[in-house]
Amino acid sequence: MKILHSFPEKESKFLTHFNALFQISSIENKVVKSLESGYVKEKYDLVIVHNLRPKDAKFIAQGKIQEKIIWFSWGTDIYKLPNINASSILPLTNKKYLSIDRCNVKKLADLIFGKKAKHIRKYTTYRHYKKAILKIDTMIPVIKSEYILIRDSYNSKLKYFDLNYPVIEDNYSDNYEKKIFAIVGNSAAIWNNHFDLFERLSSNPSIKQGKVYLPLSYGATERWISFIKSEANELFGDAVVFIDQLMSKVEYDKLILQSEVMIMYHIRQSAMGNILMALDNSVHVYLNEENPIYEYLITKGFVLSTVSRNTRFVPLDPAQSKHNRVLVRKIYGLRSLQVKLDRLIQTMHE
Repeated sequence: MKILHSFPEKESKFLTHFNALFQISSIENKVVKSLESGYVKEKYDLVIVHNLRPKDAKFIAQGKIQEKIIWFSWGTDIYKLPNINASSILPLTNKKYLSIDRCNVKKLADLIFGKKAKHIRKYTTYRHYKKAILKIDTMIPVIKSEYILIRDSYNSKLKYFDLNYPVIEDNYSDNYEKKIFAIVGNSAAIWNNHFDLFERLSSNPSIKQGKVYLPLSYGATERWISFIKSEANELFGDAVVFIDQLMSKVEYDKLILQSEVMIMYHIRQSAMGNILMALDNSVHVYLNEENPIYEYLITKGFVLSTVSRNTRFVPLDPAQSKHNRVLVRKIYGLRSLQVKLDRLIQTMHE
């Protein structure tokens, strides 16, 4: 089978996982940065779009693709769509955000025109998505609730398939000393809800047991990052370490392996790859209880916790660590997912 993949050019951090998953003898893969630059009619058996971007949505909407199309979603391609109303930002973080850069044109438009301004911006960028999604046969989301959001809002006939990029087992190591107590968030992006999290942690002594690392190298303006740093310094003092320079994936993965605790306060799906790596490497993951990832992973049997004012942040014990690792390999290991991929390919032939 010949498959054409449209894969974001600047997202090399996912390429290792992508290449491992699709390295099956029965598949001939062609990877392009966009469908417009790589699609040739009747040359492929299947088209897979990884992270549906506006340019690919426009091309799909034109109806030029004759083959079945699979949408391998990353989550980031869902939450800004016009018909998706899933909330991402908690009150204190939103209040802080609105209090700075009041002369920002985007914010000024929001203040004057309210929801209309947001709808205009979304329509301009995402106007082709509705037609494109109607032409997609199957969606592979990060978690099933994201498929339900798209199915109910855009395409009631859209099919679902349970698959993911694999957790590469080579990333597991017993050799890393747990030098970091907690790694908090995955970027400076507003949906990390830093300020609501900091307020919740302010009276919690169990978070102050060692070094706390905050990844802030992308996702926001320098002004927003400076506000996060100021608040974090007040809360953690000398224990806080800011990751404000871009790191290689290998370097970043080492930080996860060296951590005892990971805290993610998103209320939408985000950082699933980081979370799975943490679960595979004896890191105790703490999530916002509103985050659909929490229910999704608990349902699958993983040991993880939620963040409250009274949460006692502690490392996993050896039995819990082993339990999570076995589950990661069973559900997200390469062999398991390649079996699923084989099944998907067979269904596409039917």
